Amino acid sequence: MPFRYIADKGGEPLLPPGMRELLHEELNKAKTIEPPSNDIHDYMSWSPYWWPNCDNAGNTSALPPEEIWKQCTYVYHDGLFNPDARLINDVGNFQMLSDAVLYNAIAFALTSSGSSFYSMTAVNYIKTWFLDPATRMNPNLNFAQMKRGPQGQRSERMTKITAGIMILRKTQCTEWTPDLDNEMNAWTQQYARWLEADPTAILESLAPNNHGTLYCKSVSLLTQINATGEQPYEAVRTRPYRYRAYNLAELIMSGVTLPNHSSINPP
Repeated sequence: MPFRYIADKGGEPLLPPGMRELLHEELNKAKTIEPPSNDIHDYMSWSPYWWPNCDNAGNTSALPPEEIWKQCTYVYHDGLFNPDARLINDVGNFQMLSDAVLYNAIAFALTSSGSSFYSMTAVNYIKTWFLDPATRMNPNLNFAQMKRGPQGQRSERMTKITAGIMILRKTQCTEWTPDLDNEMNAWTQQYARWLEADPTAILESLAPNNHGTLYCKSVSLLTQINATGEQPYEAVRTRPYRYRAYNLAELIMSGVTLPNHSSINPP
């Protein structure tokens, strides 16, 4: 239930006993398995549908997990989830983060006076994941969705980052200060530069499935529309109104026409 992360009107979260402490611990504890960079601030996840095949590992005895990850060839089984992926829980932690931010921001916006308990909860989660030097995530996904095995220590996929920041802005939340907004903008700008220049991200842009779609959406929104809602590259044109409307129309029509699109590649 997504609302398990929302604080009630008295300021206490609607969580089972001990869950609040567990959430805080999960978001702040050090990784037990470090990324190849040895930087615990780098986001890391293992691609969940890859399973070890140790037939050619050269060891007839049972291998400990660490040796399996290094020696065994990994084979793809779509839809068959390898529970080892949960040993690195940045994916789960981010899901908790995004739920907490989004639903507390919504609760803040919907309350008659705007309860500061909701907004403070959302802001604290954002600060923990993105801004606090002790716990922040670096603005890249170099080690997301990694495949294990002898040649597996590289990333070929990436994940989506979402939050309820726009709600906090639009509702003029006092806890979401200009300084925090500037810090978050700086983080996002670094992430945008990574998306546009890093070989891992560029490889992702070529994916012919949902990963490529998410990449295109992320790059388009990050570069074409700024924090105020302005389209800076259209605003500087000699006919800015026309080009703002034209660009927005193309973005909207992408969603309208997509259901009727026929691939150039036959099934």
